[in-house]
Amino acid sequence: MSCDYVLELGCGTGRFTRALIEAGIPEENLVCVEIDGELFNYLAGEFKKARVIRGNACDMMSIIPGELIGKIGVVVSGIPMINLPHVVQKAIVDGCMNVMRPRGEIIQFTYSPLASLNTSLLGLRKRKVATVFRNFPPATVWAYERAPSVNSL
Repeated sequence: MSCDYVLELGCGTGRFTRALIEAGIPEENLVCVEIDGELFNYLAGEFKKARVIRGNACDMMSIIPGELIGKIGVVVSGIPMINLPHVVQKAIVDGCMNVMRPRGEIIQFTYSPLASLNTSLLGLRKRKVATVFRNFPPATVWAYERAPSVNSL
């Protein structure tokens, strides 16, 4: 993966965090954001080389260290976006776009076959990456990136 850092949102018990490390992402290149205090403490103890941050993904610009802004190439999200109000989705997506490099992507896991983000309302372009049938219910993986603006065409 050609990026400096990978930002993971909603890390939970670290299942995706471990998978990212096993896939070859250096642990020191992981930035893990978790809102729950107990899970944050667990993650901080489990992933000592990663930057584990306790915070709300809606407050991205205030929780991500300034030296990482623009150096994040991919955001991996386990947050159940499909269940969140549009205003919360927008805050998270806008925050991600503000901390990532210009051509960064948001990788979103959902347990619905439908995309969890309304791309037209959020100014995004989407593509279905995979369906994981080993999960129950099956998980769908979507990649989102900034949609090209009308002015740039």
